[in-house]
Amino acid sequence: MSEPAVRVEQPAAESPARTRRSMQRVVRIAARVMGASLLVLLLYLLLAPTGRYLVRAAWEEGKILARRRAITDFVNDSASSASTRRKLEIVLAS
Repeated sequence: MSEPAVRVEQPAAESPARTRRSMQRVVRIAARVMGASLLVLLLYLLLAPTGRYLVRAAWEEGKILARRRAITDFVNDSASSASTRRKLEIVLAS
């Protein structure tokens, strides 16, 4: 004798509204994790000696880069010494 067929029910597909809520929850959790990570990084940079060193180094490097001038400006500047101008002309020629 054969056994009676067992009926297997398929799970219903999620509704679009439920999928949207789930996605919003994932995004909200990811945003909180990113915010907490940025807060920890900021606290490290402000409180740890290494962090303060890195912030200071970045600040000073930014000041150097903000004041940079083109080599041609130095070559054309009459205030720069002749030996410096010759060296910079060699750099420009290469």
